[in-house]
Amino acid sequence: VYGLPDKVLPRAIHAAPTPPRDEAQRALLAIAARAMGVATERDLRDYFRMGVADTRARLSELVEAGTLIRVDVKGWREPAF
Repeated sequence: VYGLPDKVLPRAIHAAPTPPRDEAQRALLAIAARAMGVATERDLRDYFRMGVADTRARLSELVEAGTLIRVDVKGWREPAF
């Protein structure tokens, strides 16, 4: 059974403004990182099916902000976060 968003979502959620694209992408990548623990850029990008350029830009911003930490994992070819 499906319902219209304005019928099933709380009024506060339905009325909330849509965040800017870059802010939403940072939030999605942070969610992916929390869910995965340690992951490559490709893993994080794939979690929400994001584009390459957007993911790389947002990961850079998240690292700069201290939200994510870039790490090297022994045996992995790509850096991880």
